[in-house]
Amino acid sequence: MRVLWRIALLAALHFGVLVCFPDYTAFAPVTVFIIFLMSTAAMIAASSLMSIIGLNRYFLMNRLLEIIMLAIVAVILLMFTPQANGTRPFDRVMNGNYPTKDDIDEGLAKFGLKNVDAISGDINSAARKIDDGLQDAKSIIVKENRD
Repeated sequence: MRVLWRIALLAALHFGVLVCFPDYTAFAPVTVFIIFLMSTAAMIAASSLMSIIGLNRYFLMNRLLEIIMLAIVAVILLMFTPQANGTRPFDRVMNGNYPTKDDIDEGLAKFGLKNVDAISGDINSAARKIDDGLQDAKSIIVKENRD
């Protein structure tokens, strides 16, 4: 079960990098997927080694492994995710240029997920159409009852 949790953490980290730095090239998802496969293999190997040594019984050691693994993989992802403008995400973060809400919205849109404002606009538009339809139906019913 611990292995599945760690794989989920790694997957969330990889997804997060693609969302936070959406100006990636066409090869970036392939690069990120390869890094995911390699980091998953390294994590399984480290988990197995901890199990053989007996350190997996300790809560603190498990969390320490997860933190160290996520930190190393995050640095690797930021160093090797290709960007269209040629600036690595690592350099961008080191210069204090962190992802903004617009970057995250654009990154989510690349995966087909809209931001809350766009979704609420769609919902309000649909609600107005339903309300107009109900008003039309109500006027027809009232008109027929008078006749």
